Amino acid sequence: MAAALLVRVGTSIAALPLADVVETFRPLPLQPLSGAPSYVRGVAVIRGAATAVVDLSELLTGIPANATRFVTVRVGERRVALGVEAVVGVQTVDDDRFAALPPLLEPARERTVALGTLDGGLLMLLQTSRSLLDEAARAADARGGVS
Repeated sequence: MAAALLVRVGTSIAALPLADVVETFRPLPLQPLSGAPSYVRGVAVIRGAATAVVDLSELLTGIPANATRFVTVRVGERRVALGVEAVVGVQTVDDDRFAALPPLLEPARERTVALGTLDGGLLMLLQTSRSLLDEAARAADARGGVS
């Protein structure tokens, strides 16, 4: 794998492929979206465009978190902002960090993540072009023209 932006998600670290990352910044005001998945916190106006904001902690762990940073990522033609607890830094993350998942967890790889370790802790590689973020962007788009 190439370089990744490492972000804190609860007690774990998530790796976002750097090629998919647009920018990081402080959280902006949100407009909630009724009927959106629970991990979609709402829509923020980012660089003049309405953009879905996803709580990355809730998406990956099921536990909501208080975002101190937004990370905008490309999801196909769209952009989605990920609310994260902290930006840790940029690092090359080799594929050998990610072991084959047990059969019970294999569906998770298809939808969102590969699991590995980094400095003895859990490392989750987010596949930003995968279905959940695209689903979040579509849900927000259907409710107000999100980019």
